[in-house]
Amino acid sequence: MPYVLLSGGLDSTVLAAYLAPKVNGLRAIYVNHGQLGAIKEISSADNICTVLGINLKVVDIAGCWPSFSDVAAGRPSPTTSSAIALNAGLVLAMNYVAWAGEKDIYVGIHKDDLIGRPWLIDMFEKYVEASQLIQPSTTGIPPGGDEYVGLTLHFPFKDMTKADIIKTGMNLGVDLMKTQSCQYSTQGACGKCYICDLRRDGFLAAGIPEATFFAT
Repeated sequence: MPYVLLSGGLDSTVLAAYLAPKVNGLRAIYVNHGQLGAIKEISSADNICTVLGINLKVVDIAGCWPSFSDVAAGRPSPTTSSAIALNAGLVLAMNYVAWAGEKDIYVGIHKDDLIGRPWLIDMFEKYVEASQLIQPSTTGIPPGGDEYVGLTLHFPFKDMTKADIIKTGMNLGVDLMKTQSCQYSTQGACGKCYICDLRRDGFLAAGIPEATFFAT
């Protein structure tokens, strides 16, 4: 069964709603990175899965970040860095899905994500290429090793802007107010971080008043 990488944010929530009627047996996977927005993200992810009638798997890696405290001085905190959360989340999701015997993961990366990071999809696909190097042991010890054969990442929204995704979500009847898009807030949206800025800009570009959907 295919999985959608679900963060509880706007893009992945709309992606889940878009895929649910099209992809048979769709499941969602959320990687609890333990960052500040995680509590609200899990709630948002659970809500959309309940609405869509799909199963949600939560993989918990929240306890790893204290181990970074000795090298984090002067750098973005692991508890707020979306880059760390995204990378760790995807790699852990890949492992879970492969070990579950499945092959397909859908990721909600979109055109606006690639403006400043045009290498993002290529990097993720390199993760998959690396996983393909794992083969069964020639001695049979340890056993296994073929779990990653055929593992594939899909990016259905890669040519869409966030405004396009917002319009798609509205057409699908997704309650966008129940999505979590913030780097810092544990309750809703701080309205100040770059993720909040992207969300706000997306609604404005879609021609929808910010106050209608942007929780503060």
